[in-house]
Amino acid sequence: MHLGTIDALKFVQAEPDLATFAAPGVNTVVTYGAGLQSPVSFTLPDIKPTGSLLPSSVRNESGDGIVPVRSSLRSTEWAAAQQALSKSLVHLGYTGLPHAACFPDTGTEFTDLAFQCYSDVLNTINPPEGASSPTLRVARA
Repeated sequence: MHLGTIDALKFVQAEPDLATFAAPGVNTVVTYGAGLQSPVSFTLPDIKPTGSLLPSSVRNESGDGIVPVRSSLRSTEWAAAQQALSKSLVHLGYTGLPHAACFPDTGTEFTDLAFQCYSDVLNTINPPEGASSPTLRVARA
């Protein structure tokens, strides 16, 4: 079944994860990149059947090249709910980290920054002996 544009928009708006944006209720680590131009809006020309579908302008913000920082940090809204459930919420930000680079696909270069992110996540979910696991930490990228 193919959804039209309006049907797809209505579906996304009503989809439970996005409509309510409720806390996940499990220990959560949010990793994000900053400092890379990430698109947040597009201006499209008048769309005609024979016209170009390429945007005439793009507005960018700091992010990981795909997701802006502000979208990643929206999850800070979960802090109180996560704390009430005794669940952790940790944010780890890295300047210059591209989207999904913390967990690269096989064959993708594992940069020093990506390895640092990966190590930080592992140490957050399984802290070294004697270390406490943070309940909320926002690393400023």
